[in-house]
Amino acid sequence: SPFHRFAMVALATEPFARFRSSTIELDTMERQYTVDTLAAVRNLHPGSELLFVLGADMYEEIDSWRDYRRLFSLARMVVINRPGFSFREDVAPFTRLDENTSTPAPGTGQAVFYLPFVEQPMSSTRIRQDWDRDEQVRSWLPASVRGYIEKHKLYS
Repeated sequence: SPFHRFAMVALATEPFARFRSSTIELDTMERQYTVDTLAAVRNLHPGSELLFVLGADMYEEIDSWRDYRRLFSLARMVVINRPGFSFREDVAPFTRLDENTSTPAPGTGQAVFYLPFVEQPMSSTRIRQDWDRDEQVRSWLPASVRGYIEKHKLYS
């Protein structure tokens, strides 16, 4: 549910003073699509540089997302490497960054940045699928998030 997702994000980001959890998706009673959420954030913070971080696994299917072309005008996509998934080069113009390259300044026009050197094996799909049978999956999460999932029996 959106409430559980919000609670887990809030718990995971609690140690980081500059992070804030948004209630945008909780504030509506309708189904919220990513494009709607990003548009709402853009309206709340006009002129801000928005970065939308997602794994190559999700980016692989981005053309199936609602109004996906509009996403590129709402935020810069930052795609991180997921083991077993390739980066799609046919979706939008992109820049492949390496560890020594800094992100171009805002307003340079590039909508997608691929960071192949940032490998993240953890995904929400894998956590949900392997929660009961893979101790390593549980160890990826902060203790507060693990406790929340266990208390509410979200993946059992």
